[in-house]
Amino acid sequence: MADVTWLGDEDPSVQAITMYGHAFVKGVPTSVPDKDPRMGKFKGNAFFSVGKSGEVVDSDEPDAPDPDDGTEIAAIRKDLDELGIKYRPNTGLAKLREKLAVALA
Repeated sequence: MADVTWLGDEDPSVQAITMYGHAFVKGVPTSVPDKDPRMGKFKGNAFFSVGKSGEVVDSDEPDAPDPDDGTEIAAIRKDLDELGIKYRPNTGLAKLREKLAVALA
């Protein structure tokens, strides 16, 4: 038996695969029989490490989206920031509208 490790890729949504009839979890060695006819395919594949520890590929996790980004609240906050008007981070939409109206009046 040989330890075969799937090194993965940058896709954060894929953490487990099945290849040549064997199940792999990213970075976890899986025992594969030495006499498996597909062992050569694992040895020739850059995404796998056979018998030695390879370096697992880090996932490229995107930044979490800001729920206010692209909303009216974000637009009003941007306008208030450009005008130098202070407001509390938890100020609601109605109060932000009011502050902007007063500033523009």
